[in-house]
Amino acid sequence: MESPTIRLRLVLAFLLIFLVSMGRPSSIKTLQRTIYVNAHNEVRSRVGVACLEWNETVASYAQTYANNRTADCLLEALRYKYYGENLAMPAFHTPKIYYTDNNCTQGKVCGHYTQLDLLLGGVFCGNDCRSEQQL
Repeated sequence: MESPTIRLRLVLAFLLIFLVSMGRPSSIKTLQRTIYVNAHNEVRSRVGVACLEWNETVASYAQTYANNRTADCLLEALRYKYYGENLAMPAFHTPKIYYTDNNCTQGKVCGHYTQLDLLLGGVFCGNDCRSEQQL
């Protein structure tokens, strides 16, 4: 089971990201990059997989996607051949309780969790939300 302290730290980290990015251009700043990467690596360290680093090339793709969602900020997953998405990262480490011994409990969804923990390569992110309807 996850520690309430870890969950609180992740929530606070993403709240900080939100507050820092409100009303500003959509580029991801160094502090935000560090927070994103550290949040991923904290979850990954619990299952013994390698740490990730920021990937600027794919961050550009993620930012383009975020820019296209500016008007409504809907969390729409898109299907791409080479990239996966973690549209609300703090929520995606929760299914760990359903994932053991490289298997997902029948009837549960673990895809976002395994994407977060088993991802190879780097972390990349984009953000841009100007809608008051959804955040």
